[in-house]
Amino acid sequence: MPILLFATDVIHEIATVLFVGGLYFMLFVQLPAIASVKSPRMRLQLRHASFKRLFRWSWLGLVLMWLTGAYHLYLTKPAKLEMYVWIMILLYAIFTLLLLVAQFGVFIDAIMALEDGNSERASWLYRRLRVLIWFAFLLAVALMLLDNTGPALVQFGGFNLESLLDGR
Repeated sequence: MPILLFATDVIHEIATVLFVGGLYFMLFVQLPAIASVKSPRMRLQLRHASFKRLFRWSWLGLVLMWLTGAYHLYLTKPAKLEMYVWIMILLYAIFTLLLLVAQFGVFIDAIMALEDGNSERASWLYRRLRVLIWFAFLLAVALMLLDNTGPALVQFGGFNLESLLDGR
């Protein structure tokens, strides 16, 4: 069982790198590079192709994170889940909803606007997608911090507002 737990954790970390790395690349490399393209039509086409690929890889990473996280809990069978784990599950759910809205709401609308020849609306929708991707990236960073600090917080009695206010 330890090797299975180790393999699950490795796959989970690879999925996290895949997901967060894709968001990072899109925000800090791909979208700024696309913005430097002179032709507005070419910018829209590049954004379309980039977001299409981002969603494909993001779903792969997110599904693997859900599966490996759930399998990890199944293998370890904790008596009760710590608060940080519940918060992580909630954040993963928000992540999933955000990706659903981004792809099947805003992205589909942008495609339809492009097909209708409404490049101004498509451009506006792609800017909204960028905001959603920023939010997803910040959420991913928060999740990674919680994943890495959560066990340490539990080990030292956890984090509670009373101890913070009392200065203990």
